[in-house]
Amino acid sequence: FREVAKLLRANESDFREFLIDQKIMYRLNGALTPHAHHMDAGRFCVKAGTAQNNHAFNAARFTAKGVTWIAGEWAKHQVALRQRAGAEAAA
Repeated sequence: FREVAKLLRANESDFREFLIDQKIMYRLNGALTPHAHHMDAGRFCVKAGTAQNNHAFNAARFTAKGVTWIAGEWAKHQVALRQRAGAEAAA
């Protein structure tokens, strides 16, 4: 997540909010989890593991296909925000 946000030059908080608002990911026990249809589309993979304290965890990761896709979605979102800001400034 953090690496993708940096790649897109996105503020992590704004990017996280975008993923949740667009129903791309949701919070499950405090962790961002992709919706099933995005997993099925091959945009994410989920890695499971055990930490040193024997705590089990799942970590969602963007696939290469997912990074390409989300870059396009984020760009559309940014254009829409700019258009909205321009319209409000003109009014």
